[in-house]
Amino acid sequence: MAHRAFAGTLAGMAMLVATSATGVVPATVASAPHLTYRHVAHPTAVRMRDSHGSSRNRTQAAPFFAPSRSSPASAPRREGVVPTTQLSGTRVTGFPVMDLHRQETLYPTDQASQPPDTQLAAGPTSLAEADNDTFSVWSKEGAFLASADLNTFFSVPPTYDFSDPRLLYDRESARWFLTGLAFDKLHNSQNYIAVSETSDPTGIWDKYLLTTGAALVRDQPMTGVDTDKVVVSWNDFSGSPPNPPTFTGQETYVLQKSDLLAGHGAQVAVFGPDTTRFRVVPALTLTAGTTTEWLVYNEAPCASGCGPGISAFGVVAITGTPQAADVAWTESDLNFTKTNTPPDPRQPSGVAVTSTVSERFLSAVWQSGSLWLSGNDACMPAGDSSTRSCLRLVEVATGVSPSVGHDFDVGSNGIDLYFPAVMVDPGGNLFVAYTKSSPSIYPTAAAVISGAASPASFMTELIMAAGQASYLFAPSNRWGDYSAAAPDPTDPSRIWVTAEYQASAADPADWGTATAELTLPIRNSVTQAGGSTPPSRGPVNQVPPASPPPR
Repeated sequence: MAHRAFAGTLAGMAMLVATSATGVVPATVASAPHLTYRHVAHPTAVRMRDSHGSSRNRTQAAPFFAPSRSSPASAPRREGVVPTTQLSGTRVTGFPVMDLHRQETLYPTDQASQPPDTQLAAGPTSLAEADNDTFSVWSKEGAFLASADLNTFFSVPPTYDFSDPRLLYDRESARWFLTGLAFDKLHNSQNYIAVSETSDPTGIWDKYLLTTGAALVRDQPMTGVDTDKVVVSWNDFSGSPPNPPTFTGQETYVLQKSDLLAGHGAQVAVFGPDTTRFRVVPALTLTAGTTTEWLVYNEAPCASGCGPGISAFGVVAITGTPQAADVAWTESDLNFTKTNTPPDPRQPSGVAVTSTVSERFLSAVWQSGSLWLSGNDACMPAGDSSTRSCLRLVEVATGVSPSVGHDFDVGSNGIDLYFPAVMVDPGGNLFVAYTKSSPSIYPTAAAVISGAASPASFMTELIMAAGQASYLFAPSNRWGDYSAAAPDPTDPSRIWVTAEYQASAADPADWGTATAELTLPIRNSVTQAGGSTPPSRGPVNQVPPASPPPR
């Protein structure tokens, strides 16, 4: 394996800018996909910390599936630039969590997967992280406590690989929820959900087999929860090698939450398969007593071929429960400035960090009538002459008639930003985790915060872990597919943000993850993950204020 030593310090931080999009236009009401009711069999109980790895050959990379695509459009038009503001004395507590080397030490013959698909959530007393293919538990001070091999935990078939974990802690029920899929080289697959029996992530979990498929991969399951239901959504791709998989529809499972909490067989309502929607993302619901689960998806509708350049996105409200057999899908398709596929993120080696950064939405969170969502986009930051990989953030005011509130890109002159995760605190302040890199910056875990009064005015960028080398994990060099952001249930004003970085100067394939607890105002002490001195930052450049984004 090639080695590359860390050379020099990172360049001073370039200014992050928020780019607003077009104004609000009336929504289109879309019809619901086909609905059926089913039942998921009784779960199997298993202790998470007793799940150890087995000796099996592993694939290096999870598949990246996408539907047929239309031709890329031009970069989105900038409507105005909102400057960042200098926040004196910004401090952040951060520490490294899982990385490839630790995985291989824990389970020497059962890991070596890329990308990590990072997920992290906070419970009352500890943090839990799910990656391809490891579940790990950490103290809130950064001590490693326990781990499990997810292939063993979910009892995946011998030739299958676990992938695409989604992990959340539900404060209302005091339970953990974990979903994912397993697949083989023939594109057979299984999908799972596991629910902890207590708030202790190292304790007993009830695990359910949701689906099985022959020559059918139900890809990238995304998960959300509200008071009375758990929603899991994925994309279907069918076909056997050597033929490439073909997008055959999107499915959404609505599970009776009370059944899952009781450890019973679960009643479920199923929407789809439906070919007019792609990559539907359920939201994490933060407001207790909420019985509407909100979901979002980009490029609505995609019946003529999903792809960049469609100037609308879908906002879905799911109400009712499978138990009452009254589950309903109510969708509004809202117009906004179209998103575009970003360029491949650059790094000092000249080899792209990844070639799979798409414009899909990646995370969503709902609180008190406000739905925030995040994803990748292409934009041209202020002062730049080239299109960069940027972060897209959109707020939807939900209600009888959903409407776009805020809609902007976050970009940095000469720097690529990618794979954002968004979260809000009880005051409506915005927290975003992501990775950044450039020809002079190794892949680095970063975060920004903005106040509720002006979401598009970001404070000084915070570095959780500086990259140690250019990333190279042949042959596919995958990164992502997610970052993570989650509230602390003991104090929801404390937000845990997690992103990926290149963790080893000695091994370019060593992806790492780092997490930090953030608050506004920021009140903690600096701990630099990755074992290096934080780079010199320099002042934040200021530009004349422009008109704020539409409200």
